[in-house]
Amino acid sequence: MQACQFTATSTTAECQTLAMPNYVHSIPNNNDNQDIVSMGTNTALLCKEVIENAYQVMAIQMIALAQATDCLAITDDLAPATRAIYNKVRDICPKFVEDTPFYEEIANVIEYLKK
Repeated sequence: MQACQFTATSTTAECQTLAMPNYVHSIPNNNDNQDIVSMGTNTALLCKEVIENAYQVMAIQMIALAQATDCLAITDDLAPATRAIYNKVRDICPKFVEDTPFYEEIANVIEYLKK
């Protein structure tokens, strides 16, 4: 899970950069009237990217939580709603012992989260 942690960390850092207020890029026009209005579309596009990134970070977190649940052997202690989510994540990403690439599992958990 270490590589996944690096991915989640760098993605979160990217979101911090994308969250920088867009008005700092404002270019005065129309005699300084309504110079921030033009930034609305750019801000919406950046927000869309942050939302997509959040799905990726949450997918990584859900895989890590499922793995931690297995390592601690506490599956039977989960609440019914949590157990249903755990089961769905495990359907997508079975328990693992050896290090393996997770890009497909992350993409599939993202799709699950978007439903």
